Amino acid sequence: MSISQKLYSGFGLMIFLIIMLTIIGINRVSFIDNTLYDIVDVNSVKQRYAINFRGSVHDRAISIRDVVLSEDKNSVLFKKSIEDIKKLEEFYANSAKPMDEIFSKKEGIEPKEVEILNKIKGVEVQTMPLVKKIIELKLSGDNEKALDLLVKEASPLFSNWLKVINEFIDYQEAKNQKATPQAREVASNFSVLMISILIISLILGSLVAYFISRQLSNSANIIQNGLQEFFSFLNKEKNSTNLIALDSKDEFGKMANVINKNIQHTQNLIIQDNELIEDVKRVVNEVKKGKLNQKIDKTTQNQSLEELKNNFNEMLENTAKNVCEDINKITTVLDSFSKLDFRARIQNDNGVVAKGLNNLAQIINDMLVENKSNGLTLDESSNVLLQNVDELNKSSNEAAASLEETAAVLEQITSSIRNSTENIVKMARYSNEVTSSSKEGENLANQTTIAM
Repeated sequence: MSISQKLYSGFGLMIFLIIMLTIIGINRVSFIDNTLYDIVDVNSVKQRYAINFRGSVHDRAISIRDVVLSEDKNSVLFKKSIEDIKKLEEFYANSAKPMDEIFSKKEGIEPKEVEILNKIKGVEVQTMPLVKKIIELKLSGDNEKALDLLVKEASPLFSNWLKVINEFIDYQEAKNQKATPQAREVASNFSVLMISILIISLILGSLVAYFISRQLSNSANIIQNGLQEFFSFLNKEKNSTNLIALDSKDEFGKMANVINKNIQHTQNLIIQDNELIEDVKRVVNEVKKGKLNQKIDKTTQNQSLEELKNNFNEMLENTAKNVCEDINKITTVLDSFSKLDFRARIQNDNGVVAKGLNNLAQIINDMLVENKSNGLTLDESSNVLLQNVDELNKSSNEAAASLEETAAVLEQITSSIRNSTENIVKMARYSNEVTSSSKEGENLANQTTIAM
């Protein structure tokens, strides 16, 4: 039997007893509730309204008596009594209206009650005109007729009115007195029945609970041990796990079967995850070596890892597309560039950076070729310049020889000039002397002239 069948069988009798107890309880409680409803919400309410009737009628009888006994219509007693009669009529009407509503529903209403209420209304119809008549006589000053009408007709009607109201009140009290013992007896018997069924239910429940709990405890321990072993596998404490060895047909057996399926499924997922992680490690190691054209091939049912794998593959693909497929090729080419060798190229790579480096190398090569061409042209111009310089040197040497000859001639000329200069100095001296002699001769001539 399954656990549910055992529980249903074990608790079936208890449930039956509880249902029986519930049915009996509902019946008894319903009876008690209806009885209390009749007592409290129907009979007592009607009784309370009837008591209000009685109070109103009694006080109005006193007030109409005071009206008759008052001196005249202007006396304080007359006015106060008239005011009290109006208030008492309103008080009576406020109780009569809900009373009529209760009787209009006809729930829990007996013909005897209707009969008594009709008698109350009949007396009311006879009495109220007399009250008005007495007041009118008193207002007109006819005190004797008012007193006579009060004593002979109104007073007996008020007494009869109170008598009928008391009859209604006593009838409601009698109904309550009859219903109360019945409710108490039903409640007492119901308590004994409830205790008896409760004791039987406790005994049966204890026996069923003992046998079922024993079996459930054993099954729960087997499942607990199996789950602990599985959790040890999940926490990497063990490399493998075993299925739960519980081959029963009850709910625990079904639960163990479901758990075993989930254990197997989870174990497969973990294996797939581990394979994927190892593949990721392989790709990462290749990327560390500079090879970006890698891809994670393993798959898993773990959506998070699968999404991470796809993102990683997309990142590698974009990196290889935008940079290059092999970083080592770029390193080799850049090393060659550092040695001023720009002939190296990145082969078989469609990466944007790789293409850019190849284009850069080509541009540098074209620039170097142009510089070489300019250098060769400059070399040719230098050779022409050297030839011209050589010719200039030869001309300079010839000019130097001519200058030496010219210097010798100039030296001779200088010597001649020096001699000439000495002669000129002598001639200057002679001239000075001639000049001095001339001046002296002039002086002498002047003296001669003066003397002459």
